[in-house]
Amino acid sequence: MSIGNVYTIGSVYGLDGTGGSNFELHGVDNLSIDPGVQEILESAAGQPDPSYVATMSNEAMITFTASDIATALGNIDALAGLSVVSGATNEQLECYFTKMASNGTRSDGTSHLKVTLNKALVVPRTLTARQGEKATLDVEVHGIYDGSNNPFVYTDTVSLPDTPSLDEMFTVGKATINGTDLDGITGLTVDFGLTVQKEMSDGDVWPTFAAITTRQPRIELTTREAVSLSTFGLAGTAQTSSATAVYLRKIAEQGTRVADNTAEHIKISLSSSQGMISVGQTGGSNNAPSDCTVVIRPVAGSSAIMTVSTASAIT
Repeated sequence: MSIGNVYTIGSVYGLDGTGGSNFELHGVDNLSIDPGVQEILESAAGQPDPSYVATMSNEAMITFTASDIATALGNIDALAGLSVVSGATNEQLECYFTKMASNGTRSDGTSHLKVTLNKALVVPRTLTARQGEKATLDVEVHGIYDGSNNPFVYTDTVSLPDTPSLDEMFTVGKATINGTDLDGITGLTVDFGLTVQKEMSDGDVWPTFAAITTRQPRIELTTREAVSLSTFGLAGTAQTSSATAVYLRKIAEQGTRVADNTAEHIKISLSSSQGMISVGQTGGSNNAPSDCTVVIRPVAGSSAIMTVSTASAIT
């Protein structure tokens, strides 16, 4: 016996009503397709072995991690997610698996695998950036039954839409809290805090409804400046009318970093007087630099709880 079909992950595409791409995510580092099968397994009266098995529900979900964050957050709203549904701007979402060529690199022609979602709610989950590393964004895709198409539609003999190529990458940037720069930033984590509720009824196998029920974003900064302990105090500090913002700095292709005054960086900011800043764990090991964790908790007010710009200068 031998193995003839081996695949690796491919890109993710958002399609418009004409079949063209609204966006293309080529910086996909990992991708997982989960049909979400929930079985019912029952035994007859007095019997040790089951004699009845069936699928009770399918809550299909895709998770992936991408490094082309500006493209992702430019299309997947950080607070509202992305609606994929017929008749909307994004009518379909496609995820590919690229066939590997035996004794070669990648196969040509119609040999690849495609997973299509005709209705879905796409939400950003966590953004992570570390000093000396590329930043990544974790994304969830919740498949929904649209009344005629399965949440996942599989096609195993397709061509790739294009040849994937990377054209953006980011790393950790600066942070400003209450109008003052926080020095020594070595890490940034943004948990967008979106809770998704899915519903099914009438004996359906698949969810027919999905919505974001709560939004509780959390920004965590890691700094070598342990003086933050005294800056923000034991009980934390309120967000004032001065600016609080964190940045992802764009990496210049065939260079180092895009200039600060060029509007190609990513900025995540809080509105005035909406939130708290506190210090989490601080410490480390002997003869090594200590790390201090600064936590930013935005809350709702007269404006959006948090704003994201994917084309910002660093100021």
